[in-house]
Amino acid sequence: MEKHQPSPESSSDTGIPPDARPAARTPPVESSLEECTVLEAPPPDPNGCLLHTGKVVELYCSECSCAVCDDCISGDHEGHSTAPIGPALELQRTALKDRLESAKTRLPQISDTLSLVKEILQQLTNQRTSIEEDIQSSFEDLHKQLDVRKSVLMMELEVTYGLKQKVLQAQVDRLLRGEGDIQDSCTQTEETLAGEACAASLQAEQGLAERLEELTNQGLPCHPEDNDQLDLILETDGLRKSIHNLGAVVSTR
Repeated sequence: MEKHQPSPESSSDTGIPPDARPAARTPPVESSLEECTVLEAPPPDPNGCLLHTGKVVELYCSECSCAVCDDCISGDHEGHSTAPIGPALELQRTALKDRLESAKTRLPQISDTLSLVKEILQQLTNQRTSIEEDIQSSFEDLHKQLDVRKSVLMMELEVTYGLKQKVLQAQVDRLLRGEGDIQDSCTQTEETLAGEACAASLQAEQGLAERLEELTNQGLPCHPEDNDQLDLILETDGLRKSIHNLGAVVSTR
């Protein structure tokens, strides 16, 4: 029986288990993709026809105001009046320059007008602010004057009412006292008359008679010493109309 000979790569030569040996390095795979090169289209021919590729415009169609090539003339522009493109381009450039100069001449005028309008707008805004302050101030002053007048009228009302009320209240108090005195004397006299007449009550009855006479003849005010006349004269229609038409914001053009 032949004895098995270990291979040179076996673990007996290296002393390292196969699983512990580092794996062989794999060479990097080179990418087979190459950078794509974008081919830029050549710039269009400034004198090329827009409708017919590869054709050069050499003529100018006077009726359609456009550059044309030979194919255009034999197509949509057949029978139209044409001229060489060179003079037409020069004429167009000249007209364009004239328009440019004409437009530039308007810029200073527009700039001056713009500055003037901005200044007017600012002045208008300032005027608005000033008028607004005047309106506020004027109506605040009117409010103050109305409040003052209101206070004066209220004070006049209280004074006038107080004078009349004082007179009438004093009369009421005096009449109440006189009424009470007479009722008390009448009650006392009626009680006395309800008893028997005797010499002992003679003097008392005489005193009651004198008291009744005195109360009867006392100068009690039997007519109102004042009246309830208390009116307000306040003409507001004219004031309302004046307020309605008070002030006006005017302008000119």
